Amino acid sequence: MAVIAGPGQSDRPHWIDDISVRSRSGSPAAKATTIRLIITSSVHLLREGLAATLRGRDGVVVMDVVDLGPQGIAKIANSEPDVVLVDLGETDPVAAARLIKAASPATKLVAFPLDEIDERVFACAAAGFSSYVPREGGPDELHRALVDAVEGRMHCAPHIAAAMFNRLAGFLRESELRKRCLL
Repeated sequence: MAVIAGPGQSDRPHWIDDISVRSRSGSPAAKATTIRLIITSSVHLLREGLAATLRGRDGVVVMDVVDLGPQGIAKIANSEPDVVLVDLGETDPVAAARLIKAASPATKLVAFPLDEIDERVFACAAAGFSSYVPREGGPDELHRALVDAVEGRMHCAPHIAAAMFNRLAGFLRESELRKRCLL
């Protein structure tokens, strides 16, 4: 289910039953679109297994499965997917994000499998990832992470949310102190 509101509709959001997303321009799509997904992993069997898991899911179209070599990056650039699911098992998140974003800047990145340790999650966020799937996540969590990334949300463990708020509070305090020192 998703909350929508748009032109010609009441200002009050309402629920719809399909997994629709906004158009690539960010405005409500006239016609509901699906999440166009590319899966990246250095392990062929893993790429294919994830694709098989997601192919029957509502609102998801698996466009391709690739590694992050030159041919895989070219496929991402040519396809301009909504989301790239990135296997971080043997991949540096910063390098992967840099490669993918250079090839397709509007694409959302979802990391998997990710240990839910504050610093690992924050490192992925800083690298440009929109969401993640925890190491112990299953097919439903994977699907939710893809939908959330496209819709501008992120589901995370309570301790990760608390750590984000604590870090944000620290940044805001530092910013306020700098402003006062400059006055």
